[in-house]
Amino acid sequence: MTEQQQQIIHQLVGSFSESQLQNLLENLEYYLHPDFSMFVPIYRFCEYAVSPNHAHPAYSFIYTIEQKGRLLVNGKETQNPYGACLCAFSPDVAHQEIVEEGFSNYIAVFVSKVFFENCLQNRGIEELPLKGQFFPPNDNILFLLKMLMLEHQQGSSPQVIDHLHRLLVHLIIDHITRPRMEVYTVVSQNKIDAAISFMHRKLADKLTVNELAEVAHTSPSHFTKLFKEYTRKTPVEYLNYLRIEKAKRLLKHTGMNLTEIAFDCGFTSSSYFSHTFIEAVRLTPGEYRKRFQTGE
Repeated sequence: MTEQQQQIIHQLVGSFSESQLQNLLENLEYYLHPDFSMFVPIYRFCEYAVSPNHAHPAYSFIYTIEQKGRLLVNGKETQNPYGACLCAFSPDVAHQEIVEEGFSNYIAVFVSKVFFENCLQNRGIEELPLKGQFFPPNDNILFLLKMLMLEHQQGSSPQVIDHLHRLLVHLIIDHITRPRMEVYTVVSQNKIDAAISFMHRKLADKLTVNELAEVAHTSPSHFTKLFKEYTRKTPVEYLNYLRIEKAKRLLKHTGMNLTEIAFDCGFTSSSYFSHTFIEAVRLTPGEYRKRFQTGE
């Protein structure tokens, strides 16, 4: 690493020890620019990130790809409500990553104080205090981060890199200043959509509310509350609804017997399948098949 590159890290990230620099070289990908730099752990945790109560001279944004590990801000543990998320810090806010096993999969972005506050002024925003707040994931931000990495790797022109830096900073500002209620509603819907998608893929398996809540990155009680708000059904009721709908299709379009259909749809026995089907459709599975086949 050149002295100029070390100087960029020092100005944006802060002072670092020889071992921290060695850790960076061995375990992180990095993309350096005086105003906007990125670091991505690829093998193990970043030694600098887990150092106690460290702070940065630049604005920093941690785009977490998957939830892992914990975070302390000014000595207090903070709660990530989203799973994948964007975490934001103003300069000189003390924090540290706590890793229990392995390392967190994230992209760390450092934006110089002058550059970021210039972008704020262009938006008519005087200041934006960021003390480790969590914001929901944003596909456009992630896309631009990956595009920037590719442009750096391909040695694109400085004009292209500078334009993407500015675009990304403005996108981050837009994302974190958006009304939180609107954002939370979108995130909640995404959580439920993820759980429903998981149900469709795992209909034949024995699923629990705890497993579905884990997919949605929330607690079982909160997940159940959200789920009923969006679907008007409990998770178990909705799961049975999907299973009955699949059973209808199999009864209509296949010659599978009732036991085969029961197990393929995730019911533990043909008798439980028949009982649930009758409650939902007001016909036995056999009657439903016969009525469909005879066109009644």
